[in-house]
Amino acid sequence: MIANEEFVIEIKSEVTKGNKGIILANLKETSRENNLPIILITKYIPVEIAKEYVAEGVNYLDIAGNCNIRQHNLLILIEGKKIDKTAKVEPPRAFYETGIELIFQFLVEPMKVTLTYRELAELANISLGSVGTIMRELINLNFILKTKQTMKLKNTKELLNHWITAYHDVIRPRLFRKRMRFVRPESYVKWKEIDMN
Repeated sequence: MIANEEFVIEIKSEVTKGNKGIILANLKETSRENNLPIILITKYIPVEIAKEYVAEGVNYLDIAGNCNIRQHNLLILIEGKKIDKTAKVEPPRAFYETGIELIFQFLVEPMKVTLTYRELAELANISLGSVGTIMRELINLNFILKTKQTMKLKNTKELLNHWITAYHDVIRPRLFRKRMRFVRPESYVKWKEIDMN
């Protein structure tokens, strides 16, 4: 509660261009469910994303000291603070290209998590060693529950959010349009007739 105004708090470790949409949707849903205005608390929120969130009615506070909290007669506004640069922590290997491929298989069909590592390597077209590393990380990150008998996928909504962000940051930048030309000039004349399906 701030100045007799009640809020619901949501903590997110990082807000980026890749995950800002997912986070915004989650914040609005949490606000609706609790019937209270929301305050996002995060490590740092970039200025352009902060402006988008404010326009959508989302209050925020980051550890750099920036905040924008508005509710009725309450207004707390601090802008322009920069976060101290710290050593960048590399994301788990599970969210690099090979991990993204394997996680996609699990998200499409969760029972695939019970396959052998060799089967998973063939299925995702990645090395056997990568499968072992990725599976250990997913277990440590609490996305796979490992028992003596089997393994089970868990926290799938959170895993999907991580996968979307990783896809946006790692895979999507490599998918760029290329200029093509027809090898045979006569094909160029009929390109509109090509069945693209």
